[in-house]
Amino acid sequence: MHNWRLDLFSGLDSAQDMHGVLDVALKVIRPFGFENCGWRALVPTAPIGRYTLLHSWEDSFVRKEHDGRYDDAPVPQHCAQSTDPISWQGTTEDPLFMKAPLLWEEYYECGHYGGWAQSLLSGEGNFSMLYMDSSHVLYPDDLLHVDTNLRWITAAVLCRMDEVKQSDSVRLAPVEHDILRWLCEGLDDEQIAKRMTTSVYLIHMHLRSAMVKLKASTRQAAVARAVFLGLL
Repeated sequence: MHNWRLDLFSGLDSAQDMHGVLDVALKVIRPFGFENCGWRALVPTAPIGRYTLLHSWEDSFVRKEHDGRYDDAPVPQHCAQSTDPISWQGTTEDPLFMKAPLLWEEYYECGHYGGWAQSLLSGEGNFSMLYMDSSHVLYPDDLLHVDTNLRWITAAVLCRMDEVKQSDSVRLAPVEHDILRWLCEGLDDEQIAKRMTTSVYLIHMHLRSAMVKLKASTRQAAVARAVFLGLL
């Protein structure tokens, strides 16, 4: 097999954003029998949506995952509590299947079967996880054979993902933070202006400043990005 470690570390070093990091992960895991991968992180203070997600593919299962349908699924729940890897074979006899049969049936119907996932936990109890799956059933011997390599890949990818996130940090002024928080809570411009005893014009001015800092083209995107970065 080609030197995957060289591909992994050189690729991650060159990756400039989170999608780039995920692209490197996908390239490296393919020789080990996986065709898709995803990244998930918990945003503990987010008032809307507990998780942020990135995927290397899109289908009905992924769309529902983005909508929060599977936040309580066995795999993310395990990874939120333990850094031990978790794997699944992709059969109805799999122990994980028994815990959520309807979820796994939908997963299989979308062409996903065996898989593997692991998380890294911070001292505050927040986590990020990398997970990967295959269009084929993966038996215990298959997974055991690649387990050590997948642990290395996961650690490198999640560490680089964290670095990319931190390098993209944003500093909001207190007034910008308050405006985004109230927008997130559903207040309109006039309600925010009244709460801050100022004019709607000044609210718009501060909001535009926040949007520039967050590289967002709409107020909704600014709120979402602030949530993603843990600023709200």
